[in-house]
Amino acid sequence: MADPESESSSHNHSSNQPTNPSSPSVDDLLGGQSPSEVDSLTRTESAKGTSDAVGEYTTTYGTKHTPIPLAPSFISGKAAQLIYWRNIFVSSVVFVVGNIFFLTITVGKKSVISVLSYAFMIQLGLSFVYVNFSKLFVGFLGPDFVGTPTLGRPYVTKESLSKYLETSSKLINTSIDQIKIALFCVDNMFTLKLLGFFYFLSWVGKWMSTATMMYLVFLYTFTVPVIYEHFHKEVDEFVVFVKARIHEVLRPLVQTVQQQLKQGIDRCPPRVRPHLRHAFGIEEKVE
Repeated sequence: MADPESESSSHNHSSNQPTNPSSPSVDDLLGGQSPSEVDSLTRTESAKGTSDAVGEYTTTYGTKHTPIPLAPSFISGKAAQLIYWRNIFVSSVVFVVGNIFFLTITVGKKSVISVLSYAFMIQLGLSFVYVNFSKLFVGFLGPDFVGTPTLGRPYVTKESLSKYLETSSKLINTSIDQIKIALFCVDNMFTLKLLGFFYFLSWVGKWMSTATMMYLVFLYTFTVPVIYEHFHKEVDEFVVFVKARIHEVLRPLVQTVQQQLKQGIDRCPPRVRPHLRHAFGIEEKVE
């Protein structure tokens, strides 16, 4: 018969074990909901992964304020091992080759087709020299260490693809739902956020080319996740602090705009008032 004290200690120990948080939605990626009241922040620890924790913050009014996710949560498997530098040699080779590729496109003003053609030409040339010279000097070097490639075997199977189908289908279905929410204005604030986000992208596109933006995304993918993994506590605290101060500065302006909207809606015909209040997220006035 088990000792009650040991059971309680094991229960407390298991309760302290980290649990994985839910994946962030598109709304979280765009900054999340702004708290109605921003006051002193109280930090509560919630788990992330198996060995580290992410700060989850709440105001004194109980409104959760989650930091902006800086690392992609939908990347897993070998891709995650690559961007988190689990294998230093492989990640270093990919990082160096990627930098050469993007620098050739951006600084060297070469097209993508030209760069890929040169890369395949170099690869094929080196393979031709290596394979044929090794076979030519097989008598001096010993057995043929190049060998004959195995052809006809299945490189991709249904079992290997099924591992990624569930994650991919969830991501695609969630993305389609978010697109519908934006297009049909189910959540007007979400639609307005997307409008602002795409306006920002159009403004950025005027100042840099697509190749430069892709290069920045490449650098972000190979640097920010691994940095965030080691310094996530400090980054989370700083991001939440900045967001809280921004909301504190913008709160008087938002309240003024909401007051003007309420006054304007009250002047509208009674039939359209409920729709306008719902569209702008304003609570109905209680008589």
